[in-house]
Amino acid sequence: MHYNKKGGVSYIKTLIRNNYADILREIINAPVKGYDLVLNDFESTTAWACKLRNVPCIALGHQASFRHPETPRPRFKQWLGEAILRWYAPANRHIGFHFRSYTASIYPPVLRQEIRAVVPENKGHITVYLPAYHPSHLLPIFNALIPYTFHVFTKNVAQITYHQNVQLHPIHHENFTKSMSGSFGVLCGAGFETPAEALYLGKKLMVVPIRNQYEQLCNAAALRMEGVHVLHKLSKKSIPAINSWLQSAPLSPANYPDFTRELLFNLVNDIPLREV
Repeated sequence: MHYNKKGGVSYIKTLIRNNYADILREIINAPVKGYDLVLNDFESTTAWACKLRNVPCIALGHQASFRHPETPRPRFKQWLGEAILRWYAPANRHIGFHFRSYTASIYPPVLRQEIRAVVPENKGHITVYLPAYHPSHLLPIFNALIPYTFHVFTKNVAQITYHQNVQLHPIHHENFTKSMSGSFGVLCGAGFETPAEALYLGKKLMVVPIRNQYEQLCNAAALRMEGVHVLHKLSKKSIPAINSWLQSAPLSPANYPDFTRELLFNLVNDIPLREV
């Protein structure tokens, strides 16, 4: 997917910049035939290769949760978005992860061990990760929210730069985890991993779903059910809403148990191995 500078998917860029001949060639050449089982996290090449060669494939990830009608959706469903979620990476079985176990085949989020080891603090700053927005769009908004300090993580800088009450940080997993664990609140897109980690750490959370990105609209609907603040467009007109969120009470930390080992053990033992 390719995005514009103001938080939306650019379908024209996405359509033009993908090489479909290479995609087809990779599907044909993917060496899945030598495997007894493929675990797939919404990756189309190996998923379609498995389907064409009758290799068992289990969809294991957040997108797999949308195969179940119990998973929250926005008020108005998008037929194209639903079609992508259904056909982009086909599988024989779907095991999903989501913010809540809406059905027996949906489990809580899988969290990084670095997050589980964190002792959360409140150092007063807001951690921001909005990769669909260019810093030039974000700075005038956050500069208007003094005295709050913002740590904005972006691919557009190579080192930390300072702009009044805003720090622009290069993308760095360890530094992002450190910033988020010590934050007063987290402002991010309506993806899955970062909101789940923020909820687990008990951080004040606001999400801005990427426009025209159906999965994020679905996530926003689910997060709103959890009491999370959702902002559908980020502009100078959003400043009062952000200020109101900053003054609101934080949520209680989410209880996401670590079940990964047991889940994978059960999945693998359900698949009969081929005779050699």
